[in-house]
Amino acid sequence: MGECKTLDVVPAEDQIKGYELDNGDFLEIGPDEIKKLKLTSHHTLEVDGFVAINDIDTIS
Repeated sequence: MGECKTLDVVPAEDQIKGYELDNGDFLEIGPDEIKKLKLTSHHTLEVDGFVAINDIDTIS
C-alpha cells in the first residue's frame, strides 16, 4: 500500500482518488465514478396502525 513520504499538505485540487492494485499500480477513480459509488439510503418505516395514548403505559 502507498505510504506517506512527507508530512506536506497536498491542496485539494492536486489530490486524486483511487485504489492501489496488488501489483502496486493505482487505479484512478474520477468524480463521476465516485458519485455512482455513493449509496442512497432506502430506509423506510411502514406504519401498520395507531394506538390510543391512553393505551400506552407511562413511566412516572
